[in-house]
Amino acid sequence: MRCRKLTKRVEIWQTSNVPNGFGGNSVAETLITSSWAEVITLNNTNRSTDIGITSATNTIKIRLRKRNDITYNGINQFIKYRGYKYIIQNQPFNVGFRDEVIEIIAVKEGIRMVDEISPIG
Repeated sequence: MRCRKLTKRVEIWQTSNVPNGFGGNSVAETLITSSWAEVITLNNTNRSTDIGITSATNTIKIRLRKRNDITYNGINQFIKYRGYKYIIQNQPFNVGFRDEVIEIIAVKEGIRMVDEISPIG
């Protein structure tokens, strides 16, 4: 991989069950890691119809360095990039089968995720 291609910072999150303190469980989002990535917006010429994406609107292709300490999946993991939540659409695959870079295609969820409370008034 060429140097300086991974210029964007993305976060990998996972939904999981956590104890709620009353003997039950509740669903919470847990940050797994943040990584440097190459983010490519899809257009109509390079959309991926083989995985069911017919419209390239709000779809990005993310290339990350492969890490052995993380198992990527699209079942309960999602990506946050620039304050938006992106749902993973495919099983991440090895680019060039060299175990260096993986590629994920994700679609933006409609709501912007804000971590801080905005002042009223």
